[in-house]
Amino acid sequence: MKNKWAGRLIGFMADDDIKIEQGDRFKSVMMKQMSEPFPYRQLGLLLTELSDRQKRLLTDILNIKIKAPSDQPFPDATLIQLLRLRIAKGQNKAKAIQAIFTIILPLFKDADHITAEEHLTAESHWVQEYGKWHYYWSLRFFPDEHEAIQQRLHEMDAEQVDPVKKHPDLQSAASLIASTRESIEPAKEKAEPVKDKEKALVARERDLRQKAELESERLRKQIKELEKSHQRLSHEHHDLESQYREQHKKLRELEEQYDSEKKRVYSLERAKVQVEGELRHSSRMIQQLQHNEQNLKAQSDELVLQLKTKVKSLEHEKKSPPKPAAALQHITDILHADAERYFAVLREKQELEGKDDIRKRISDSMLLVNALESYFQKMDDIVSPAFPQSPAPAAHQPELEKETPTPDPLKDKVTEGAEESPKSQEERNDHYSGTFYRRDHGGYIVLENHETFNITESMVNSIGLEHEAEVQCDPQQREDGSSSYYIRLLLQGDDARAPIQQFMGYVELGEHFTYYCVDMNNPELRFPIHEKDVAMQEPKDGDPCLFNVAIDGRYARLSKLFGSTEMQHTESSLKIKSTTRPKVTKHEETNRYLEGCTIVIIGGLAKWFESVVTETGAALVHDTGRNPDRVHPHLRRANALFMLLTANSHEATVSCVPIAKEHGVPHFKIEGSKSNLRKQLWDNRELIRNRPSHVQ
Repeated sequence: MKNKWAGRLIGFMADDDIKIEQGDRFKSVMMKQMSEPFPYRQLGLLLTELSDRQKRLLTDILNIKIKAPSDQPFPDATLIQLLRLRIAKGQNKAKAIQAIFTIILPLFKDADHITAEEHLTAESHWVQEYGKWHYYWSLRFFPDEHEAIQQRLHEMDAEQVDPVKKHPDLQSAASLIASTRESIEPAKEKAEPVKDKEKALVARERDLRQKAELESERLRKQIKELEKSHQRLSHEHHDLESQYREQHKKLRELEEQYDSEKKRVYSLERAKVQVEGELRHSSRMIQQLQHNEQNLKAQSDELVLQLKTKVKSLEHEKKSPPKPAAALQHITDILHADAERYFAVLREKQELEGKDDIRKRISDSMLLVNALESYFQKMDDIVSPAFPQSPAPAAHQPELEKETPTPDPLKDKVTEGAEESPKSQEERNDHYSGTFYRRDHGGYIVLENHETFNITESMVNSIGLEHEAEVQCDPQQREDGSSSYYIRLLLQGDDARAPIQQFMGYVELGEHFTYYCVDMNNPELRFPIHEKDVAMQEPKDGDPCLFNVAIDGRYARLSKLFGSTEMQHTESSLKIKSTTRPKVTKHEETNRYLEGCTIVIIGGLAKWFESVVTETGAALVHDTGRNPDRVHPHLRRANALFMLLTANSHEATVSCVPIAKEHGVPHFKIEGSKSNLRKQLWDNRELIRNRPSHVQ
């Protein structure tokens, strides 16, 4: 309250006499006057130097109503008594200080230039022009604290004051008596020793003394009445103060009750939010269980249908006649593969010991192949005239030979019908290859027919897909008529090139019920969880989690919430995964560090490796592994050979590795992912670049 009224005191000084910058100098002295006891005696002395008009202006400022007739002296004592009663309130005290400062304001016209010494030196000038107590109050309001100023104030406070001047009414009576004496003394000097005149003077003096005594008696009665009024007002003031203390005590009790109720309401709101969250979680669990029940039922129906189809296929194969040509082809392929393996061992073996045994095994395999082909050829020549074959089996014979020239491990792993009939094999080939692209939550697959569909984060985790992974999508028809895809991973991608960052951390409940994901290794990495993940997965404070953040993103997307055992397993998998290759740098992105080199890759499809090799600046020569002879001329001049063993034939490996060794071409194995190929290219860049391309 004092600070507020002190601010208001400074507001009246923004006039023509004193500028606002000058008024700022009086802030400290105003605050000091507000904190010190009010000098009533000095105010009464100041009133003796004011005119009646200035006194009425003072009562208007203080909002004190006093009936003072213009033909009678102004009641200064009444003003002092009323001001003393109201000065207990801070507001009235501030108004009194403001009014006094307004009266002595002319003494501070040059306040920004005058010093304490100059002001003390000009004391006689100010006292003569305005009065002694005007100058006293100018010392109390002097803006700069000075020891000489304080000493002069103490001296003026210690000065004795005439008792008659203490009260204005007594002073007026004394002035009346003094004037009477002054009028009588000249009369005495001029008096003639006449008896009648002396009697007249005595009678006149007696009348004047009686009037003075009556006036003094009236003034004493007035003082007694004012003292009684002061006592009554003091009792009322004490009563009001006691009532104020009681009301203030009640107010504090009510405030404490309000705070306790507010805390109780806050706890109830938190309990309400928790109960609502549990209800939502329970409803979602019910929906999830119902959905799982439907999925299990659909899977069981589909499994029953597949088993029935498999039983029919087996019954059909059991009833169908044997196919000796297919059996012959299968046996000869096995024998050829064994012979090739022995040839490779023979070429790599340096010692002469044991070579004769290997050559004998190769010779026995070739003789056995010739004997089987001769036997079946003779059998066909004998059987053909008597039992001509129908056109249908003849039409299927090239198809079978086309399907089984060389064993393909990747094909055997991906397709589930290696021993099915040609018709079922054609049905199984109805699939599409595609590329997976990562998002901060889930991702999408672009098929070779330019069709695009989204997959969820849970599917990405269950399959283990990384950015730009190559997949095979088998379309399937549901019972309700909708279609879906069965996704198989063909070649793993590289999350180092993904537009996201993945962190291992924990959930933290922040301010305003906001959930955050915090990196376990760097607590400063703290991201608010997306509202969809909060609503769907309902994380709890302290739950360990795996979360994704988009590059330059502001929100975290929950990839997985798990318990302590799952967390240990996930941490180990992430450590293994992180050792493959760190996040790609801008220098690696823009640096074409294999410019002018040729890279030969055997196995898979060319589009799987084209982007990885092209970004290094090298040229790509590729073969699926079915016709390795096509790349032999390029391999002799290549800088490196890479083989994808999971999608390659044994014949391609056997034929390409000896040529690479013969011409000094470094050869490597691709371990099932684009990130592994990119890492081997980067780690062996010096070896690849230093291999001269002109070596024959």
